[in-house]
Amino acid sequence: QTAARIADSIAVVAENPEYQLRVEAYGFLGDIDEISDPPRAAAPIQRALEIAREWTNADPRPDPKVYLAVLTKDWADIQWGTGDLDAARNALLQSLAIFKDVLANNPENADWRTQEAADWERMGLESGHPDFFNLGDRRAAAEWFQKWVTEGEQDLAADPKDVRAKFGLSESLAELAAVYR
Repeated sequence: QTAARIADSIAVVAENPEYQLRVEAYGFLGDIDEISDPPRAAAPIQRALEIAREWTNADPRPDPKVYLAVLTKDWADIQWGTGDLDAARNALLQSLAIFKDVLANNPENADWRTQEAADWERMGLESGHPDFFNLGDRRAAAEWFQKWVTEGEQDLAADPKDVRAKFGLSESLAELAAVYR
């Protein structure tokens, strides 16, 4: 909380919006409680989202959009954690739309592709993974996990020695198998 207050004060004193600093301060504050206390995490994540939206309006580069997409995914997690599955699904779809936009101009950005795959995973979990509170749509879950599997297969084909790609593929296959069990 102190870091967020300091970030806001720097922006005022420096007469510079300091978007990234403020987004990260509020985003990290929300991340602390995102899993254990979603209602408590809601306010800082909402504030980070407001700042990220201002930033994307002021700066056309892709980085602000990526921050907005990641925060939108965090917002989806909070909605999911508070039981609003429809709102969580809508937020994840918004995040995926942003990633689709930024990846259209830079499809080789591995970090952004990894973040997009995390959205696919969340969509699969929320849609119909039997081990999680979900919307009851196993077919949709399988489709989201299959996207993740396909991405993992492509990553591993590009570099068969990439341990991270092997792990990602194994995780995606396990989630897909869980939906089919």
